[in-house]
Amino acid sequence: MNERTMEATRLSWLSEHKNKADAAWKQLPWPGRKNPQWKNSPVSLFEAETFTAEQDWEEHAWDTADTSSGPQVTASGAIDDDRYAAVLRFVDGKPDFDKQTIESRGIELSFGAAPEWGARFLEAADLSDKLHARLFAEAAPVMSLSIAPGVNLAGPILLDWVDGRPDFYAAPLFFLKIGEAAQLRLTLCWRTPDGRKTRLFLSPALFVDLERNARLDLFELEHLSHRARFLDYPVAILEEKAELRWSRGIFGVGVSKSTILARLEGRASRFDFAAAYASPDKSHVDISVTQRHIAPFTWSRSRLDAVADGSGKAISHGLIEVKESGIGTDAYLSTKTLSLSPHAKAVSLPELAIDTNDLTASHGSTVGTISPEELFYLASRGIEIGEAKALIAEGVLGLILERTPSELTDTLESLIEDALETESEVARG
Repeated sequence: MNERTMEATRLSWLSEHKNKADAAWKQLPWPGRKNPQWKNSPVSLFEAETFTAEQDWEEHAWDTADTSSGPQVTASGAIDDDRYAAVLRFVDGKPDFDKQTIESRGIELSFGAAPEWGARFLEAADLSDKLHARLFAEAAPVMSLSIAPGVNLAGPILLDWVDGRPDFYAAPLFFLKIGEAAQLRLTLCWRTPDGRKTRLFLSPALFVDLERNARLDLFELEHLSHRARFLDYPVAILEEKAELRWSRGIFGVGVSKSTILARLEGRASRFDFAAAYASPDKSHVDISVTQRHIAPFTWSRSRLDAVADGSGKAISHGLIEVKESGIGTDAYLSTKTLSLSPHAKAVSLPELAIDTNDLTASHGSTVGTISPEELFYLASRGIEIGEAKALIAEGVLGLILERTPSELTDTLESLIEDALETESEVARG
């Protein structure tokens, strides 16, 4: 069997899924408010029918792409590439790095081809939602990255997606496997070029497979135009004693909706998730995270911190799901939302779905506003009202800084300040 035939075999499951997704995308109606997933985030916010995808993309186009000469496009930004062991940057959907240099660091990288193990992430239920079906119908590009068993990279890796294509629909698929007892620190950025108010619909899918005793520290940052739309459905599968520490910051996007699923399939696996997001005036951020405990003696924690301002909306939905086989589970979910305006909307929806009695599972939820007493206390110390509100809000969002990698701390601090700057200026005015 030649290499091309073997590659086609590996891709057969994805091609079949894409064909089914294409049919579902064309036939399914737009989801309505009666659909629980879209109750708080109307599909009309995404204006999905107005964004067009690349029609001439081919699955094998990246296999012959010449990236050996180095970057061809310069993506401006506040990210310091020198602080990373390896940088995988994609500019307008195209690889902008030297593949050979990346692979020389012990990273297996493939373009265009989906790995055989990737099939375990996709289910028939993925095609019951029109927008989810579109993600797979028009998926492009596809990349697979694998860390060999036992490998512990000396420094962090940056995967940086920079997109400035106006009125464009981008649906990249990233498959990430961390081999047995391997360790990786990964920063994943979704952003538009600095100063460009791009109207973009970005719908990525990240599939993470952690083998036995593997560890991944993942920090994800959304920093897009206020005219951008972001919709993703990441899935992580954890095998025995695997550990995933996942942090996400969302600052500077018009509409964002994420449906995150962690499947703890291995005994004593651990999942630790934290998200901080700002929803300024006229923006909408919706995060849903599911901690699905399947194997015994698993552990999980999720923390969702949000600030809503103006007419912004912040939706936090968490689910702890424990199967009958998940005895000895230890799980906790926390949601905290601060409203800075009487017109802002904050929704917190923690849930438990338990099929066994031998476990520890609980949740806490807080939705509130800044009290007059807090403002009076700060005002008595010479702090103006607008600055006082921003200071309190920064205290809520700033908790994510405890988990932010050092190479990104300055960038995140700046983004948090920018996200709260408008409120401070309005209050002073």
